[in-house]
Amino acid sequence: MNDLVIMSDFGVTCLKGVPVVSSRSVAEILDIELSNDMLLYKNTHVDAIGLLETAMLLSLRDPDLLDRNLKIIDLATEIFDKKHETPFLLYSIRETVMRNFLNSRIKEVDVCGWFKENFRNVLGTDFEIVKRKNDKKHIPDFWLLKNGYYTPVEVKLHSFKDTDLKQLLRYMDFYDCSEGVAVAKNLKCSLPSNITFVSYEIS
Repeated sequence: MNDLVIMSDFGVTCLKGVPVVSSRSVAEILDIELSNDMLLYKNTHVDAIGLLETAMLLSLRDPDLLDRNLKIIDLATEIFDKKHETPFLLYSIRETVMRNFLNSRIKEVDVCGWFKENFRNVLGTDFEIVKRKNDKKHIPDFWLLKNGYYTPVEVKLHSFKDTDLKQLLRYMDFYDCSEGVAVAKNLKCSLPSNITFVSYEIS
């Protein structure tokens, strides 16, 4: 079972011929915060199906904890006495847990949405987001307009680096813009004084 923990730590036993594990041991070892809608809370022992249900529930509640949620599936697979009869069930649940994790990840489109909602708060109320005809080789993420002057905006999901700065400067040069805006989680390069950096905040 990969490098999870030794099976005996989970209090594996059989109840009416069905392999089960100790609910308390699972919760403590895998650091699961119990709630009254969980089988681990309701029962002293849980079988493989109960573990799989727990993994699915937690993947919706705490999708970021992918490693923990997959370990629950690993444990369920180890004690599941019908795993060879229902391989697609285990595969499907694992895929769903991973998909929930990926869907919970912040994407660049989310950062763009955040900027649309907050650009006036961070840059000033004089700015407007506008559309502008772009060259197909030079397309900023946004165009801002203030006092008749256009400002290109470049959005990055993680860090704004030297390569991203070169990209933004290329837009500014091509469109003859005096200022630019960089949006990212953090800044990993030095910016000239005519480029404003905005650090987004998405929980």
